[in-house]
Amino acid sequence: MPLSNIAMKLFGTTVFIVGLQKADNTRACSKYLICGAIVVKGMEVFFQHFTVNCDSGTDEPGIAVHAVFNGLWVCCVGFLSQDIA
Repeated sequence: MPLSNIAMKLFGTTVFIVGLQKADNTRACSKYLICGAIVVKGMEVFFQHFTVNCDSGTDEPGIAVHAVFNGLWVCCVGFLSQDIA
């Protein structure tokens, strides 16, 4: 399913973001030890489609979730679960 269709399907709903309390895989920055700790219910987020390079040598599609502040997407806070991506 194209990312635009996923985003429209998820608009206004509550989803489970994987890894909110982890600091690995780009989920930490110079400002926050754990970027997911800044997320609160109802917060605006941005979905970014990307390709995961797996240890097995295969590539899999994924969707990163970024926090949005003042209209700008900033920290990667987690990822959508595989059943949604």
